[in-house]
Amino acid sequence: MSEQLEFLTKHGSESQILMLLTTIRVDVSKQENDFQYLIPSYDCSYINFKASGIKSALNDLGSVEIKSVPCSIEHIPSKHAQAQIPPEYEKMPTKFKLKNNFSVPLPTGQISSIGVTNDSRLLLCYSGDKSKALSVWSETGDHIQDCVLAGPAWGIAIIPGTNDAVLTLPRMKSIQFVNIDSMVPGKVMKVPKKSYGITVIKNITLLLN
Repeated sequence: MSEQLEFLTKHGSESQILMLLTTIRVDVSKQENDFQYLIPSYDCSYINFKASGIKSALNDLGSVEIKSVPCSIEHIPSKHAQAQIPPEYEKMPTKFKLKNNFSVPLPTGQISSIGVTNDSRLLLCYSGDKSKALSVWSETGDHIQDCVLAGPAWGIAIIPGTNDAVLTLPRMKSIQFVNIDSMVPGKVMKVPKKSYGITVIKNITLLLN
């Protein structure tokens, strides 16, 4: 039936599809009624050992009995069955409205990446000057402070569940950790090659590219 329905959906008319659905409905209803009357005839059988009370030299241990009890299958008529509700999916946004727009004065270089903290501070990676390698701004455009790193920064990733971030320093073939609450730079680690982008997964694994 599914093949017929698929064929008519692609090549048939609406009246042909309606006739097929009517036929399917009648067949399903008949099968449902047959199943309803078939259920009471099903039994669940199990084997039970019954020990013999006679002790003699005949080595008679007892007998095996097969018992049957009605199966616990419950038939729910289709009209009482719960309707299948399709899952709801979040609608993807189709429009974006610009909330704030401000300029960041940079003499040289460029902003290579941005991180956002839970309190909506913007962490700007500056690739031009290590004295301003990490610049902190509010969401309204107010400059908060700069953080001096070991070298110009490119990529940034905030480590989930912590107050730390890790940044790439491609010119030094290194990465550096920073406490984003106190903005105190931390440990510098060498990496095999120049790395620009960085991602943190499972709080500790660093993916570089």
